[in-house]
Amino acid sequence: MRDIRYGACGSLTDVTMNRMAAQMFEAQGYDFMIWPDQMGMTIPRSIWTPDIAPGSEVFDIDTNFDAWALCADAAAHSERINLGITVNDAIRRGPANYAQMVLTMDHLSQGRYFHGMGAGEIRHFKPYGLARNKPFTHLEESIKIQKLLMDADGPVSYDGPIWSLDKAVMTAMPYGDKAPPILVAGGGRAMKIAAEYADGWITMLPAAGDPDHYAAQVRQIKRWAEEAGRDPEALRFYALILGLICASDDETEAVVNHPLLRFDSIALIPDVNVFNSWGIIEHPIRPDYNYSRDIISTDWSREDTLAVIDKVPPSVVRRARACGTPKQVADQLQPYIDAGLDWLNIINYAAFVGSGNFADSAASLALVTETVRLLRERNGQPIPEGMAGAAASGAAL
Repeated sequence: MRDIRYGACGSLTDVTMNRMAAQMFEAQGYDFMIWPDQMGMTIPRSIWTPDIAPGSEVFDIDTNFDAWALCADAAAHSERINLGITVNDAIRRGPANYAQMVLTMDHLSQGRYFHGMGAGEIRHFKPYGLARNKPFTHLEESIKIQKLLMDADGPVSYDGPIWSLDKAVMTAMPYGDKAPPILVAGGGRAMKIAAEYADGWITMLPAAGDPDHYAAQVRQIKRWAEEAGRDPEALRFYALILGLICASDDETEAVVNHPLLRFDSIALIPDVNVFNSWGIIEHPIRPDYNYSRDIISTDWSREDTLAVIDKVPPSVVRRARACGTPKQVADQLQPYIDAGLDWLNIINYAAFVGSGNFADSAASLALVTETVRLLRERNGQPIPEGMAGAAASGAAL
């Protein structure tokens, strides 16, 4: 039986709810939970209005408390569930800062922390007066230095293109036998960095490609790891699952036609070549669209946003998201597991177009839990008692 793990996302908008979520996910038998280290979302504020998003009267789409503090609080109020921040960028903080923070979180969680790194997205830099220069060089070198510092038992010297260390000291030891794993997010060069220096790779599915495309990426990463003298079978293959999980076909049809999700489905596209291969439309933002480079939600007027939405048919949403009932979504995800995916972080984006109230949020999470239960069943994994109970009751909280 493969060690396939399933995770959920903590609350970024409410500290108390985040603590409750950590305890709930642990009780239900989830393997891990994560927080993205972000300042805002990709959905334009200009359409986060009650006429389009009823939840806008309950919470602000761009409210994001600090992921590290939320993770630390969850660590203090849980015992078993693994915890990760996915992903951090290599520009807003230096590698020595990360090494210290990772080791601290390793001890706070008693060995349950894992660390995600990526090249970063322009929405977290430009609005705050930061430049996104040489992001992949920063990423590669940051991981090298983090590992050097966390593995060293004395002063470390290093000379690189971005940072240099001169007898730098990081003598805090890992909680266990080794430092927490580092997973790298992104396509292209990030895949090679993951293979050569990290402990796993993160992507977004299904937006980043179909199962055959994903299988080819997994094989390529394993080849690069082997060429670098590393054990390819030790790598973790993690995906953020962009889900639209609904209770019925009618609800799914309404969701894939929703204007907010039609915009989000073309904003969160990691590889425009994959998008173009669908043969539905040319990318409506720009032909060479790059998610990390091109989307800043506050730059979008309501008029421009609605004009783009008008170009996006629901068939695009169905390709960019795992859509349907829990059984239908499980059917769509199983081929990725067969292709090598072993960590699934399933997010139900349908919650963004709900009322925003507690009952709707709980129902949305219950659909995720049922999807996980079905996948565990299909892959011969035991069903945790808490997960079976949540699925049977139809309530997540």
